[in-house]
Amino acid sequence: FAAFGASARADPSAAPSPGPCSGVYVAATVTSDYRYDGLSESNRAPTWQFNAHCFRTDGWYIGTQLAGVNFEDAPPTRLEVDTYGGRHIPVAGSDLNLEVLYYAYPDKRSPGPTYNSLLLESELTHEIGRLTVAGHLDWTPEGSSHTGTGWRARAAADYALASWLDVSTHVGRIWSERGQDRLFWDVGAKASWRRLSLDA
Repeated sequence: FAAFGASARADPSAAPSPGPCSGVYVAATVTSDYRYDGLSESNRAPTWQFNAHCFRTDGWYIGTQLAGVNFEDAPPTRLEVDTYGGRHIPVAGSDLNLEVLYYAYPDKRSPGPTYNSLLLESELTHEIGRLTVAGHLDWTPEGSSHTGTGWRARAAADYALASWLDVSTHVGRIWSERGQDRLFWDVGAKASWRRLSLDA
């Protein structure tokens, strides 16, 4: 996501970080299906993900995510590497997140256009008690597989039923210059215990 759910938000009263990072977040995931905007990136099969995220108290952050993929191309592409950076900015009681994300597939050897792409992302998040709502807007100058310029808009809501249980929903729309415009959505729940979580 926005980023990958690991960013620290800016605190206007906090002193600037003395070093490059105020903290580092590391996560390892095993998933039954790596889905991105409604499409499977792992051919509907289980795969793995690893995320390392460095954040600062002034809102700046950088990070990377590695993920196993399966596009059924030949020779097979097996690795996705996402590199991102951005900043959280407080805006009238909400959080504005501006981010640059580049995703690459370094082991792609199949013929045809590159899968690599650059995204400029923005997300505005607001908390109302246990409810968190967000609006998200992205733009790419050249989509994956040379699909041209593209836009993505998404709305999300997350509600904390308990300290250990959240329910959420997302709905979005993609517009692509040479690709296929489409609508995507999901609903789910996440249960957490200490440093472990189960997301359905």
